[in-house]
Amino acid sequence: MKNQCTHLFVAALAGLFAIASAHGALIYEQNFNTLDDGNLNGQAGFTVASTNQTYTVASGGLSYAGGDVSHGGSGKQLNIVGGNSEIPTYVNFTEQTGDLYFSFLFRSTGTGTFLWVAASDDGDFNNSGGAIAGWLPADGGRNAVLGRLRDGSDQTNSLTAGPWDHDETYMVVGRLSKSDPVGNYNQFSVLLNPTSLTEPATWTDVTRDIGVSAVDTLVFRVGGSTSFAYSVDDFRVGTTYDAVVIPEPGTLLLLGIALGAMLLFRRRK
Repeated sequence: MKNQCTHLFVAALAGLFAIASAHGALIYEQNFNTLDDGNLNGQAGFTVASTNQTYTVASGGLSYAGGDVSHGGSGKQLNIVGGNSEIPTYVNFTEQTGDLYFSFLFRSTGTGTFLWVAASDDGDFNNSGGAIAGWLPADGGRNAVLGRLRDGSDQTNSLTAGPWDHDETYMVVGRLSKSDPVGNYNQFSVLLNPTSLTEPATWTDVTRDIGVSAVDTLVFRVGGSTSFAYSVDDFRVGTTYDAVVIPEPGTLLLLGIALGAMLLFRRRK
């Protein structure tokens, strides 16, 4: 029995460390929990340039749970309120030239609005690929999520998921990639409310050459009407699906400690 418990414990720890190792591919994470309440501008590298929108760090924290995926639950979130603006908010991460994945949580309390989160080579949307969650008249007036690739002022959209409802929290996972590893980014895929820790075997891509081969900026913009209200939380950027979807290493460590204590208790019995 002693050897059996030992083997089970070692196997369980090996599994936990295998999952945690995927976080080596996590290159950026922001859950706002360590930021000061109030204006986001200037905190943790964020730039807020819009003059008719407010980006406020506040208590709360969004949470998402679906299937094997669980995210959020921190003590704070970012609330965005105001009118339409073409000026995005942005933050930098380590430059990437390969497949790029990102995820985030969102919740809307407004109508006729959209939230666009994208990866770019600078703090605007001229050359970017990202996910748009919003009220989309082109889809019959329902709330949906699109993938978008933008090359300068030209863009290509593809409806991928929806509908979603106001006053509920959702998780979005996006993947920006290339058909030619040494070329420009030209493929984007989006997944709404993932339920598996395993990356889908196939993604539905929207395709367009965005004119850049490297990205280093997470940009987001809200707008589309005279007033809106969005809350966002738990931004992650990584080089693999696992990195932006699996539980945090801290959570895994607690699970490992709990499992070890349980097995130790069984041995003593």
